[in-house]
Amino acid sequence: MKKSICLLMLSVLVVSFSALADPGAKPKLLVLISVDQLRGDMPQRLHERFGEGGFRVFLDEGMNFSNAHFRHATTFTASGHATLVTGGNPAEHWLVANDWFSREYNARVYALGDMDYAVVDGRRGPLVGTAPTNLRSSTIGDELYDATGGKAKVFSIGIKDRAAIAMGGFHGKALWYDPGAGRFTSSTYYYENREALPAWLQAWDSPAFIDELVGETPTWSLLHEQDSYIHGEHDLREFESKRPGIGLTFPHTLPKQGSRALYGAIRFTPYGDVVALACAKELIVNEALGQDEAPDFLALGLSCSDLIGHTFGPESLEVEDNLLQLDRSLADFFTFIDEKVGMENTVVVLSGDHGIPQIPEQRIDDQWPVGRVNGPLIKKKINESFQEAHGVEEDVVVEMIGPYVYLDEPMLAEMGLDLEAVEEISAKIALEVEGVRLALTRSAIAKGQLPDTELMDLVERSFYRSRFGNLFLIHEPFWLFGGGGYSTGTSHGSPYSYDRYVPVLFAGGGVPKGRVTRAVGPEDIAPTLAALLNIMAPSGSTGQVLQEVLD
Repeated sequence: MKKSICLLMLSVLVVSFSALADPGAKPKLLVLISVDQLRGDMPQRLHERFGEGGFRVFLDEGMNFSNAHFRHATTFTASGHATLVTGGNPAEHWLVANDWFSREYNARVYALGDMDYAVVDGRRGPLVGTAPTNLRSSTIGDELYDATGGKAKVFSIGIKDRAAIAMGGFHGKALWYDPGAGRFTSSTYYYENREALPAWLQAWDSPAFIDELVGETPTWSLLHEQDSYIHGEHDLREFESKRPGIGLTFPHTLPKQGSRALYGAIRFTPYGDVVALACAKELIVNEALGQDEAPDFLALGLSCSDLIGHTFGPESLEVEDNLLQLDRSLADFFTFIDEKVGMENTVVVLSGDHGIPQIPEQRIDDQWPVGRVNGPLIKKKINESFQEAHGVEEDVVVEMIGPYVYLDEPMLAEMGLDLEAVEEISAKIALEVEGVRLALTRSAIAKGQLPDTELMDLVERSFYRSRFGNLFLIHEPFWLFGGGGYSTGTSHGSPYSYDRYVPVLFAGGGVPKGRVTRAVGPEDIAPTLAALLNIMAPSGSTGQVLQEVLD
């Protein structure tokens, strides 16, 4: 591979995370890294294959909480990133999904969308991620900003807007990758217009950086010999998704240099996270992070692993190679931090926003029936039953988004029908569709009428009434909701352990070395950082301080 990521990392030094010179001193820089769709077992599985200075900084030299699971059921990107920085569940921060049906606007809205703000290139609308205003909790960055009287610098960078915006909070400045231009952008919530973006960002020619990175013949090639990989015999497997511009097998040939197609395609390769980390380096230098008395906060949303995982599945050669390449990229980034700030002055946390299941059709155990729940069929059956029962032509289901089914409440009120009764009938109909395990009504959840089980606790921690559907569906284990673009590949969003399992890893100045197997949750990260800094935990925090980090 021309200009391969491997060659870029040849100069990486082994970074040793030592204790702060003054054990009572606060870190000068906090870095929170979210590796999108990084299931908790993945770093453990590849531990011996990683090089020095990347993931091993956490696994060998830091504090590894190896039994960390989200404590909410709605394992979506926006929900997970909000939990990482607020210390709360969707019940506290209100981001119950990536998007939901708004009864106020009678339309589908985006979790980080706000029609009052536009992306700085002028785009505007309810589905455009532009502001954190749907978030209903402060973040660890917000609390740090307030505690220092605005002296702390708070930034977030993401491949996805929803990762950057959620983790940037209200006082931070969020930047995210624009796949159409190969540049990082923001919104009018943070900057008045494109000209108001930081001068260093405007000066940094990221498209040229990308073109040089991928070389004259852009290709994603394997880092090692194919037979050395766990999944080396399975490059092309059934039900992998086809994505324009990347192909299905190695070496993945990419679109030509300088093309819009290339800038979009790199998100499905290890190159995308290299670009995000390069942007982070520019930011650290030009914003002088970690260079004064007030601690600074930087959140990074590395999302290429999620796009690759959705496309090829977690047991693919592509996911395995991406993590090995990401390991080298992280090692290079930590070396950079050591040179500019000093790792002894930095605390780094690495986690994920959710896990992922295998592609259903690739499961080996054919005794366990798996498949894809026919979402359109659920909607059709509920509508037909309602129309037949009441002699009307109107549909009662106004929207179905993943596990949520939204009913036309104004119409039901006009007809004088009891909403709870319609919800219960609709739930029974949904249960008739293959693959649906449970159909919970919003009314039952709101009244606390769920059985006293751990699964129902997960649902209650996800619940916010005005954004929840009238039905919350849970599919059988290893199934997916189909009909929404997922007839191939895989997805997440369930309450099962494979979707809730993520790493929680700490390293840096003052962080002890060890592995902890007791059950913890990613919502414990924010209150732990607050305790480390001696500041308030975020307003929605329900997590516990991980005392092992502070000892």
